[in-house]
Amino acid sequence: MKSRALLCTSILVLLLSGVSSSQEREQAIPPLIAWPPLHVGMEKQEALRKMSSCCQKITEIGIQGSTDTAGIVLPRDPRVGDISGAVYFRGNKVAGIARDVSGSAAPEVYENGMALYRLLTSVTRGQPTAAMIRMTTVEATNATTRYITLSFTNGKQVKIEVSNPDPGQKNLVQSVVLSECEGTCADW
Repeated sequence: MKSRALLCTSILVLLLSGVSSSQEREQAIPPLIAWPPLHVGMEKQEALRKMSSCCQKITEIGIQGSTDTAGIVLPRDPRVGDISGAVYFRGNKVAGIARDVSGSAAPEVYENGMALYRLLTSVTRGQPTAAMIRMTTVEATNATTRYITLSFTNGKQVKIEVSNPDPGQKNLVQSVVLSECEGTCADW
């Protein structure tokens, strides 16, 4: 079940557009590797120097159809994964930063990831589509449940429910549920 929570962590990071007050009290999700502080607009050489302290290798590559480049970041610890992210450069400045914040090779995480992919492909018909994202938290006496709801212009909705039982709850386990709604679903 913990591996299913990892999938949700990955999805949460991708979908976050704001956090509720109860989520603000929680600690930020730590990255898989401890990246140094980088920011868009900093000098390329400074970014490469800082990245050398945490990463085994930064391989700079060209981006097809552009004069921009990207530095592919490989972690020092090979157990972390193959690629941990990228730093994008435009000229001598950092133009963008992308990093992995969670991951898992567990089969059930892969299965849930594919279920989400197939559901979103069905809802969006494989086309770029805008969605409104709503996040809510329900703190009950025996568990905390977080909901991420994506509402699409075609009337369909996708909900990710992440439940975490309070310590000592022997009859409850961590879980992630992926649901869909078409039409009016009053409690969504």
